[in-house]
Amino acid sequence: MNLLIILTAQYLYIMPIIYFALTLIFSRMRRPLIILSLLAFFIDFAFVKLLGSIISSPRPFVSEHIHPLISHVADNGFPSDHTLLTMTIAAVIFTFNKKVGITLALISVAVGISRILAHIHHPIDILGAIGIAIFSVTCSWYILKRVKLLFNL
Repeated sequence: MNLLIILTAQYLYIMPIIYFALTLIFSRMRRPLIILSLLAFFIDFAFVKLLGSIISSPRPFVSEHIHPLISHVADNGFPSDHTLLTMTIAAVIFTFNKKVGITLALISVAVGISRILAHIHHPIDILGAIGIAIFSVTCSWYILKRVKLLFNL
């Protein structure tokens, strides 16, 4: 079981990244995907900097004095970068393809849960990442829709 947790926590996040890269290469919606992604990742970054400085979440292996399944730096765990990245990709893809977006979101949740089970994140770190990702993509979508940059390219 530990091997499955370790593999999921360390490597499963690569799958949404590869799917996203292939979508950017082969999709007819390349330009809207790039614009939406850039704005969403910019908002992600701003919120991570802001909330990361306000919310302190020592990693479980630090605060609970337990051995993590994966070696990791003992920094602030909020939010989970892996979950934030994969959920942002899932939410961006969801705006163009609901089925694939939901599949990628489930993968993102699996990554987050495995990082909790590996003792390198608390649930709040994962939930925060999911919330930031969905918020940033939703805001980006409405901003771009409002300024007519998403589909009028």
